[in-house]
Amino acid sequence: MDLKSSLKKSGFIRGARQDYKSILQGIKNTSNRSKIKVYFKQNNTKKLQLGSHSTVIPGWLSSDIIPIGKDCIYLDATKKFPFKNNQWDYIYCEHMIEHISWEEGCNMLSESFRILKPGGKIRLATPNLEVFTDMYVNGSDGISKEYMIWMTDRFMKGVDIYKPIFVLNTIFRNWYHKFLYDEELLTVALNKAGFVDVKRVEYGQSNDENYKNLEQHGKNMGKVDMAKFESLIVEAVKPIHK
Repeated sequence: MDLKSSLKKSGFIRGARQDYKSILQGIKNTSNRSKIKVYFKQNNTKKLQLGSHSTVIPGWLSSDIIPIGKDCIYLDATKKFPFKNNQWDYIYCEHMIEHISWEEGCNMLSESFRILKPGGKIRLATPNLEVFTDMYVNGSDGISKEYMIWMTDRFMKGVDIYKPIFVLNTIFRNWYHKFLYDEELLTVALNKAGFVDVKRVEYGQSNDENYKNLEQHGKNMGKVDMAKFESLIVEAVKPIHK
């Protein structure tokens, strides 16, 4: 038996991997605690962005499963959040919930509810499934047709015909999407987590100053009008009294 086989049999390699993962997690936890402490010290209104990727919003604590930038913390939205109950005033999540499963999305919303203060708010933006099913069932016209052509030309290599079915397949399969929502189901998920007063809002618009002009999806994709067309955006509140 060679050395590699002996080490595998002894469990040495498996143990070394587990130790390595533990060390990395310890580094992440230490870094998180330091960044969170600084953020809480510098900001009276506590605002958390989930799935920020490279988008940095002044006054918000950025978080992502792959942190980008020195001020972004590591946070896996499918797990328990690294915060105490009732700590945050606002949570914002743009085009991220569709990248996790229904069950994981429910966990994200439940954890968001837990860490928000009573009266705290959440704002979610995600692709609107109804936009794509309507395009498929009723055909495309106006902005819908423009979106279909833009999506096909930009994201569908080798496709030289314009059909809604290509768009429907692309939005389900590309960008590691796992689960798409319409307004009704997203409202159900938020209510299930405990949120109330779920309201549909427009891209970049809000009755709350803290939520105005936050969306960056259009800028990131290079076509704001297309982002407005495809996006479902809602706000909801954690009730003061359960």
